[in-house]
Amino acid sequence: MKQVMYRAAVVVAINAIALSRPAAAQMSIVDLGTLPGGNYSAALDINDHGQVVGVSNNASGQYRAFLWDRGQMMELPLLPGAAQGAAIKINNHGQIIGTSDSPSGFHHAVLWEGGIVTDLGMLPDFGPINPISVNDHLQVVGETELAATGSSHAFVWQDGVMIDLGIGAALSNNARGQVTGQLYRHQLGQMHAFRWEQGRGMTDLGTLGGPHSYGFAINNRGSIVGESFLASGNRHGFVWENGSMRDLGALPGGDYSRAADINDRGQVVGYSTTADGSFHAFFWEEGTIVDIGTLPTGTFSDAFEINRRGQVVGVSATAAGPHIFLWERGSMTDLGVLPGAPTVDFYSVPVLNERGQVAGQSPT
Repeated sequence: MKQVMYRAAVVVAINAIALSRPAAAQMSIVDLGTLPGGNYSAALDINDHGQVVGVSNNASGQYRAFLWDRGQMMELPLLPGAAQGAAIKINNHGQIIGTSDSPSGFHHAVLWEGGIVTDLGMLPDFGPINPISVNDHLQVVGETELAATGSSHAFVWQDGVMIDLGIGAALSNNARGQVTGQLYRHQLGQMHAFRWEQGRGMTDLGTLGGPHSYGFAINNRGSIVGESFLASGNRHGFVWENGSMRDLGALPGGDYSRAADINDRGQVVGYSTTADGSFHAFFWEEGTIVDIGTLPTGTFSDAFEINRRGQVVGVSATAAGPHIFLWERGSMTDLGVLPGAPTVDFYSVPVLNERGQVAGQSPT
């Protein structure tokens, strides 16, 4: 049986003319390779300069953080005594956040800047810490685990100080330092989406009538998207803005939806069930939900990110297996895979920058 090896890849889309005509778009796919001796790599984020970060194994089988820049993959240093780590996010200043293990056995959140690794520290009485997002002002958000109970707590790190927001997770932050995610409401026994801002405190976004809601992404206007239970028990995607939560509904015939991302124009993407019970990626704008569809021979699709241009990246099933797609203005383009590979790794979420460059993962 052939051993499947996964490699990070970046697809560069150059929009020669209107992206509604995908045949006119020129695209190239670049194998980012691995660290010396390795056979696996995964691209986890890409900034607007085309710098990519992720994780690769080395000749010893250890997983290490990398930065790929202008054709070169560079291993990032870990904390003293550490053996493994991963680079998770990179902002437009080239500041990178990720994790590094430690002699204590816990993995720590770390910052790489100018080739130097810095431990972001830990909250008292807390264990492993997972950074999830960083903005261009070096505000880091994520989740950490309370050692005594194992419960997950949302945190914000900024200006060298780590703040515990409570039980839950912080998943996204914007250029204004506003944060979203979900927190446990003790008096209600419910998990609610929130918006937090230094000096302005915490805002509970409420729900669409059911017990729980979850905030997944926030744009630079402070609008938030996510998923909420309805009174009926079904779940729908929502957009929260100006103090009000709006139900995005579902595709025709569907009863479930989930909103994954929102751009600064208020355009939303995610996925929804359809009349036949399958899942399709959707695009929502000003009250209208559009079925993005699937690649040819596909029955499933999911949309993960949207940039200011309205370009959407996601994964669609095909007869050969899942492929990454780029969608804009009604046209879906198959971004292809590395030479000789029939599919992409379904569990590696592709990422998109404002220039239309996509980073993902493909077997070789």
